[in-house]
Amino acid sequence: MSQKKSKYKYDGPIYKFDKFLCNWQGETWAVSDSKALSNLAYRFKTQNNMMPNAGIKLDPDYLSESSAVNELEHYELF
Repeated sequence: MSQKKSKYKYDGPIYKFDKFLCNWQGETWAVSDSKALSNLAYRFKTQNNMMPNAGIKLDPDYLSESSAVNELEHYELF
């Protein structure tokens, strides 16, 4: 059974060890808000040559959800 995925956009601050680092924008497909934040944090780390375990945090208040599709439809879009 496939899960519904939603497109999430983040446009807000990035924190490293609770200190403001920069503002950043990114988007991802995920099944939940928490998974979207995890995906986006990982993407930020890889784009900025950081180790996967770097202490990066995103503020969930700046995360927005747009459309939902089931997993099969998502793959057919690409």
